[in-house]
Amino acid sequence: MYKLGVGKGAIEDSIVDSGVKDGCVISFQHHLRNGDLILIKVLKAFKLLGIKDITLAAYAIMDCHDELIDFIEDGTVKKIYTNFLSAKVARFISYGYMKEPAVLQTHGGRISSIMSGRLNIDITFIAAPCVDINGSIICQAEKSLGPLGYSIDDAIYSKYTVAVTDSILREPGRYIEVNNKHINFVAFVDKIGDSKKISFKNTIPAVDEKSCRIAENTIKVIGATPLFKSGFSYQAGVGGVSLSIIRSLRDLMISRSVKSSFLLGGIMKCHVDMLHEGLVERLYDFQCFDSCAIQSYNTDSSHYRLTAKSYVNPNDSDAFVKKLDYSVLGANEVDMNFNANLITGEDNLIIGGGGAHLDICAGSKISIVTTRLTTRKTPKIVSSVNTISTPGENIDVVVTECGIAVNPIRTDIIRILKDKGIKIATMEELKKLAEKKSDKKIITEKGKQVVAIVEDQFGKVIDYVYSKNE
Repeated sequence: MYKLGVGKGAIEDSIVDSGVKDGCVISFQHHLRNGDLILIKVLKAFKLLGIKDITLAAYAIMDCHDELIDFIEDGTVKKIYTNFLSAKVARFISYGYMKEPAVLQTHGGRISSIMSGRLNIDITFIAAPCVDINGSIICQAEKSLGPLGYSIDDAIYSKYTVAVTDSILREPGRYIEVNNKHINFVAFVDKIGDSKKISFKNTIPAVDEKSCRIAENTIKVIGATPLFKSGFSYQAGVGGVSLSIIRSLRDLMISRSVKSSFLLGGIMKCHVDMLHEGLVERLYDFQCFDSCAIQSYNTDSSHYRLTAKSYVNPNDSDAFVKKLDYSVLGANEVDMNFNANLITGEDNLIIGGGGAHLDICAGSKISIVTTRLTTRKTPKIVSSVNTISTPGENIDVVVTECGIAVNPIRTDIIRILKDKGIKIATMEELKKLAEKKSDKKIITEKGKQVVAIVEDQFGKVIDYVYSKNE
């Protein structure tokens, strides 16, 4: 617990005070997304102190973390656990330059592994927008980043927690995000990050013709199913197609006088607008994706915070993903067995991660995955995905601009759609259409080295990523 007047100083001081040594496990969250400056600052402090062989457990490694490569090469960082890998670090790992394979977890798998002790965090660093005089991380309106849902559990389960901040409130805060009883040290820096970079390109709804047809087909499925009635719950991904579907969903709700009990997920302006229009009773949020959502969290009494534990814990029957009626998410590619890939491209380079994709699909009553048939003339409906991030048993419906396929195990959905006169295609038919519309045949060459291990929400290995050939 943080004690007034004790445990304040630089990041280096917090590391010394924690007593961590070579081989420790350190964690970070990703509410600043591509605007984060803390992860690199912390690694510089570890290097300065000569601490090596660190296991880095970060929710997301993004463009702003490109400098991480230097710390891998000099031995400061030995192993990585993450939910999302991108940019130069992803390429570095894809080519086999890291000695130990990265472990790609789902959001639910991460919190489950932390709670079970399979991933023991020695010290966590929280990018704190503001810390009050008592050492609690607070939601101060002008400094707010929205809910710090992922930080709370890391703070609770870590052996030592550091709040890294560039802003101190000289009085007790009213809106506490992380209580001082979970904070051991407050470290001061000149700047924790750039909040303008929280929002990025795939938080903008897509408006092209193909996306509109995908939205139309998705709404056909939702509108035909009996779960679509007042009180339904819904979560969409952050991809442009998924967000364009929300606008179509709003129109359907208005036309049928249907209201939602709650919308779940990283919240954005489109969700907030529906709350203000009275179409949604509550927003449940673990991180905000734009300034409108942050403002809503600060002011709307119906905008609630979730922690990772309450959101996606696979061992909790009351986790919010298990209360979902519908989920609509995207994918890089989908195969004949409804397996989805969000991790690698056709060139076998790591381009992202599953995040909560598997957790959401497994938890919701009807899980819908959308994808275009082709991207840059490359088919996205394939015989076998390059990397499995969400096994097909968790995906109920695949929607493209040219057709709807229903997983054969969901005979109830098949019957409902047929009764409503909605045409259903097979995955084989969609695959043939994709191949017809493409002029590129996918030939993925894989090396022999395992560069990443893909786990499901319970920690079971579901696939491996192999090195990209030079």
